[in-house]
Amino acid sequence: MKDLLLMPRLLCCLLLACAAVGCEAEFPDELPSTCAQDSDCVTEGGVCATQPGTTVRSCCLPHAEECNGADDDCDGQVDEDFDLRTSAQHCGQCNHPCTLQEACVAGRCEPRTETSCSNGTDDDDNSLVDCEESSCNDQSCGAGCTCRDTRKAESACDNANDDDGDGSRDCVDPDCDGASCGMGCTCSGLLPKETLCDDGRDNDGNAGADCDDLDCDTQTCGAGCVCTGTARKETLCNDNVDNDGNAGADCADVADCEGAIIRQPAGQVPSAICMGGQSRETDCANSVDDNGDGRIDCKAGNADANCVSGSCGLGCTLTNCVRKETVCNDGVDNDGNNGADCSDSADCPQGTACTRTNGAPGTCQLNKACG
Repeated sequence: MKDLLLMPRLLCCLLLACAAVGCEAEFPDELPSTCAQDSDCVTEGGVCATQPGTTVRSCCLPHAEECNGADDDCDGQVDEDFDLRTSAQHCGQCNHPCTLQEACVAGRCEPRTETSCSNGTDDDDNSLVDCEESSCNDQSCGAGCTCRDTRKAESACDNANDDDGDGSRDCVDPDCDGASCGMGCTCSGLLPKETLCDDGRDNDGNAGADCDDLDCDTQTCGAGCVCTGTARKETLCNDNVDNDGNAGADCADVADCEGAIIRQPAGQVPSAICMGGQSRETDCANSVDDNGDGRIDCKAGNADANCVSGSCGLGCTLTNCVRKETVCNDGVDNDGNNGADCSDSADCPQGTACTRTNGAPGTCQLNKACG
């Protein structure tokens, strides 16, 4: 409902922003969910970004900015990489190209006077040659070369050639910053940067393939896999796949999956968790074999051993299917039943060590507060 109430304001702001530059605004079918930080976004690669023209923060999946009336790269700006006053491909408005015989001048397609921008000749006798002529903006000045702002600029950044003749080639040329330097490679800070981290290739040719290259740190290395430093980490612990290819599938990968919740029905406590390299049943009151071992809760003659005496996660133990909070100073309702810490007076009675709101140590009081 909150998102629906915000929709008219968002649409209005985007329409005003686009009207200023003559574009047509495009909107998603559904407004993205609001958020406070990147971790609130469940889609892999999603970031929490400010909607253009507002103070509202919503989940956004970034990709290269396009001229389309949308904030594609999730930086709070719309079509900022395109100058509609001079772009030959987006003259006056997005996707309005000028012909090869025209130049974009002040947002209008005007007949070009310089007939060629790569022949080294002053075709219109105005003492300006090729890219020096503003009408050559966005036009080719040769293979791998494009005229930008009355100068030659490198536009092919993966051919090992100094295409604009300024003494620098490919990513070493500032013209290539942000441009592709080949499959899975992007120029950044005058260096090639690996951006495809799951293809087994050293895409930038400098520091190993995929997670072996620190460029890939925090990037996905495939479904259920994220590069952490130079290591591969399993992040999907319930799909029966060894996603990081190094230490077994799911709970068997103790280093990555220990403590991971692998089953939790909506609105309920976790019903199965990775513990000790195995899937353990932790909801022992639902009459369901949550971890698939053939045993159910504390059912007579077929009880699950973990439900009889085991763990239900950090700060939570099970005894004959009864969950008990055992950590009373972490601000978490570890057993999921009577509130966190001192609020769970059955498990954290008066006198139990706790942590006050100011961070100082204290003890649980009769009023269920830490004092």
